[in-house]
Amino acid sequence: MKNKVIFIGSFKTAAQDGSVGGQMYACNSLVNSALQNEVDFVLIDSTAESVPAPPFYKRLTKAIFRVVDLFKKLCDRNVSSVLIFSSAGQSFVEKGLMALMSKLFGKKVLFAPRSGLIKDNYENSTFFKWYIPLIIKYSDIIICQGNVWRDFYKEISQADDQKFLVIPNWINVKPYIDNNPIYNSSKTVMTILYMGWLEKYKGVFDFIDSLRILRDKGVAFKGKICGMGAAKDEMLNLIKEYCLEDHVEYVGWVVGPEKMDQFTKTDIFVLPSHREGMPNVVMEAMASGIPVVATRVGGVPELIQDGVNGFLVDLERSDQLSAAIERLIYSEELRCMFSKNARRFIIENNSVELTVEVFKKQLL
Repeated sequence: MKNKVIFIGSFKTAAQDGSVGGQMYACNSLVNSALQNEVDFVLIDSTAESVPAPPFYKRLTKAIFRVVDLFKKLCDRNVSSVLIFSSAGQSFVEKGLMALMSKLFGKKVLFAPRSGLIKDNYENSTFFKWYIPLIIKYSDIIICQGNVWRDFYKEISQADDQKFLVIPNWINVKPYIDNNPIYNSSKTVMTILYMGWLEKYKGVFDFIDSLRILRDKGVAFKGKICGMGAAKDEMLNLIKEYCLEDHVEYVGWVVGPEKMDQFTKTDIFVLPSHREGMPNVVMEAMASGIPVVATRVGGVPELIQDGVNGFLVDLERSDQLSAAIERLIYSEELRCMFSKNARRFIIENNSVELTVEVFKKQLL
């Protein structure tokens, strides 16, 4: 008989507005992995309807239904564990409550906080300064996206080392290798891609400012932006203000084949976030063999070794960002080196097969 595990996370193929995210990928990849042969997952879906989020009353209603659903499922004595994936803010409040409920029923709780904004919650809220350590205390295992997150959660909770399990984010590497088998560095005009949520904390305005600097220096490039979010209109206005319409193309949200097609056409990938857990899109670009420039934030420095398999820059430093991009534009040798080293790193450290083995030990 398989172990029965309640799994609370995001299991749709896309939200109602068509958006997808790293948490959605992570949850679905586990459910569809070799774990399904040994674990009977009982799913509770918590996919957000849209970005930006819908009104509070709509989210609250759905949250209440999920909590009631969890209560019913916890009554099953065959349930051994509860695996919970959480984002920041209201998601953390709801998922934390679910963790506490699960402990009251005597279940093993594996809690996976997966958002760079959780740190903001803790730093800016008296409630979260109390609530986050409480959830850590009553969870059996805190699954951390990297060593930097383990150190953060350990510091704020003063919990023992054995409570924290580092599982770096993961992807299925093969589709990206098949999509981009060999890095093509023969183009004279490099395509520079930003892909992600269009939010200020994701650094999309820093990206546009870095392109302005490159344009003003006479550097030839083609910029592309793929994504959606609350800052879309402000972003488009900034592109017009900087007169970058001939240099930057806004593509919109891309998934599936469209997303893979963008990776195929990309020479340099940029993610200048101010907050991150461990971004899937950076791993996807690295697995695709695309040289990456990203900020020193969250778990990103555990993916990118500066000057070895990519470039790291400081937060909100458009000058550093543009300088790193310019170095890659003018150096075929650097692009090829980063391409090979980045792909090798992801294969060796962030493949879904490695992750499944770690989860298997915790859930069986």
